Amino acid sequence: MSLVRSDAEFLAAYPEVEKSLKTLADLKKSNFFLEQKSGATLSREQAFGLVRQMIEIIVDELEGIPDYEQIVDSITVRILATVQKAGNSEAEAE
Repeated sequence: MSLVRSDAEFLAAYPEVEKSLKTLADLKKSNFFLEQKSGATLSREQAFGLVRQMIEIIVDELEGIPDYEQIVDSITVRILATVQKAGNSEAEAE
């Protein structure tokens, strides 16, 4: 597209660009399907299960420290916000 110098050249190049964009979209869909099928991606439930397990580990490690519950609450809020943000950015990318 950077080589286009006139409207006529742009119109002549457009079908090829459109075809390339469609191919790219098809490849992205295929890649996502293969990742899901191979188990390379986590479902929402799996991701939140992983977060729960990480929080349980943190609780186990911090238990006995004064006010550890507040620390765990703070960590939990931050982790869940990070997971939510990651989920939103993936949805926007699709």
